[in-house]
Amino acid sequence: MSDTNEDKLFKFDPRTQDVKPVTSIYNFFDRHEEYPEGVAERGVPEDTLYAYISSTFLNGYINYVKCFYAVMIERYCDWGKDAKLSGGEIDIDDGEKPIDIEAVIATLKDDVHTDLSRCPDDVLVLGETDTCYWFFWFDHDVSDCQIGRFKKDDIRQDEVKASLVEFLKNARPVIVRGNYIELPPFKGWVSF
Repeated sequence: MSDTNEDKLFKFDPRTQDVKPVTSIYNFFDRHEEYPEGVAERGVPEDTLYAYISSTFLNGYINYVKCFYAVMIERYCDWGKDAKLSGGEIDIDDGEKPIDIEAVIATLKDDVHTDLSRCPDDVLVLGETDTCYWFFWFDHDVSDCQIGRFKKDDIRQDEVKASLVEFLKNARPVIVRGNYIELPPFKGWVSF
């Protein structure tokens, strides 16, 4: 997203009556619920993000949306100095064994059915249905996942993708070590 107002995406906040620029994927959600209860009854309401939810809950939705962008982020594992990355330089801590990212990507490309649990680190996915965009965050601590959806309105797919990339850049080094790589398109039945 550029810095000019003509190119920025804005979202109206009904609570404050303010119009604010969207600079992170999280700004699309009006409600954030941690440790949500009653999800079997409610599903995922529009404009809501659930945090600290199980990966099995994500599995119930991922195959019913059209995924258009997915990344693995370097959060827990060391990816190694020679990995080809979208996110920039790598900071390797002494004593860590690097992960072979090329081997991980090759495995995903060869899968008949995409099994994202094969990724050694967190996976973030953007998808869409007819009326909503969807956000999935698969954390290997399988109860710390996130899922959310928000209305498409006049929001373009590239704007949603740009908001995720902006989040990844701004989350360094607190949430993300600083690197991410786009994953190949999913095939067959997808699972986390």
